[in-house]
Amino acid sequence: MRMTHRLLAATAAAAALVIVAPVAAAWAATTPHVLTTGKTGGTSVAVNAVLKAGLKTGKPFTLAFSYPSFSVTIEITCTKSAFTTKVTADPARPGAASLSLTSLTVPAADCTADLTGISGVTISVQSVKFGVPHKTTISDATGDPVTVTSPKVTLAVTAPVVGAVTCIFSAAKMTGAASNTGSVIAFTNQPIDTVASGSDSICNGATASISASYGPLADTSVTGSPHVFVN
Repeated sequence: MRMTHRLLAATAAAAALVIVAPVAAAWAATTPHVLTTGKTGGTSVAVNAVLKAGLKTGKPFTLAFSYPSFSVTIEITCTKSAFTTKVTADPARPGAASLSLTSLTVPAADCTADLTGISGVTISVQSVKFGVPHKTTISDATGDPVTVTSPKVTLAVTAPVVGAVTCIFSAAKMTGAASNTGSVIAFTNQPIDTVASGSDSICNGATASISASYGPLADTSVTGSPHVFVN
């Protein structure tokens, strides 16, 4: 009798595995990863995939900094910018994909500077450089948040009287949001601090922020460079 019970139990366990295993496999196969190409629920973005995006049409890159004590504001507006990032992890949702931002360019030739608070002064942008790489995450949490860790940007300008000035800005992180409408990643008025070390003294005491919208985000590792979506 005891042997019969053991045999029945073993048979039931085996039957359960036969039923559960295909269901689990089917669930895994149909659960989309955080990032997919072509559409939501599409093909998962592969690890080591290279994603690229330029500025969204009509949305310039803006670096604005001000000196509250002097009521002076300088706004750098650039019509061209692009970034490249490499995917290091794209787990099944829910979760966050991990990426390494390997390049972010802002050509100085496509930038202008607008100064308010002081009349008759013209500022020329010499360079806008981002330090890379930066760890980046894209999450499927509410709002599809995008986080860039420890961004750092060096701005070089020239102006009458003061001559050449270099300001270095950084922050612990910069937070934006992804949108599947146009496969866009947007950053709006993200605060960054002036780094005193290595900066021109004229930069000290300034408060700064960055705004930019990039899209469409495309997977250039795949033929046709399909757009990337967050699930």
